[in-house]
Amino acid sequence: MKKWIVFALALLALVSCKETVITVMTYNIYGARGLYKAEDYDALAEVINAQQPDFCVLNEVDSCTWRSRGTLNYEELAKRTGMNAAFAPAFYFDETCPYNVPHGGAYGNAVLCKHPVTDQLHVLLPCDPNQDPKGGEVRSACFLKTEVNGFVFWMGGSHLDYREDESSRIWQANILRDYIAKMDGHIFFAGDMNAEPDSKTMATFSEYMQLNYRDMDQKTWPSDFIKDPDHRVLIDYIMYRKPDKRIKCLSYEVINNTASDHCAVVAKFRVK
Repeated sequence: MKKWIVFALALLALVSCKETVITVMTYNIYGARGLYKAEDYDALAEVINAQQPDFCVLNEVDSCTWRSRGTLNYEELAKRTGMNAAFAPAFYFDETCPYNVPHGGAYGNAVLCKHPVTDQLHVLLPCDPNQDPKGGEVRSACFLKTEVNGFVFWMGGSHLDYREDESSRIWQANILRDYIAKMDGHIFFAGDMNAEPDSKTMATFSEYMQLNYRDMDQKTWPSDFIKDPDHRVLIDYIMYRKPDKRIKCLSYEVINNTASDHCAVVAKFRVK
């Protein structure tokens, strides 16, 4: 009997010590529309492949639009990175498209994943109904679910409202709160929040998500694509749901580049 007790304790210790390290990336790709050539996808994929992420959130993603010459941004990058992809359109273009696609194509957010996708969730993020609608756009959040070394993950990403008045960003952050609260497993969320760290938007996120940037100097926009280093701001983030004490952020870096107007952000996390 004692041998069985020792064996059970050893097995319990082995299970409790199980851990994995994942790499999460977020990258606003500017619609992959720099020069409307395949080489633009190659340049974007080079930035992603250099980090070998488990997950990569993509913002400003075009699907069959005139400005991306009828291509699907997320599929082109999925092919070049060897990852699976999920896409969540925020809205469809009304104008006539020369590439014979419905509504002139779509615009939204995507998530690339190195692991098999077991579920997906597409969330629409409308603007605050009390805010002046001028200039506002419906946004989306893209979530996918997967399993990595026995751990269940939901990875989500979005690109929030861009206007100076942050009412809609706060509204959208609260919609996301309700969805994320119902998810199982370890929850990560990333993207272009169009909000600096001292904003009310990020204060709202910090009520239920752990922000992981190291300091205020980790500016993410614009990248060297625009060549305006004197006016950079921190608006792209990687976060995980509170209070998940089984997650520890090991590193958090901003990757400057000339393939998009945004820097990419990449972080490593230990999960146990």
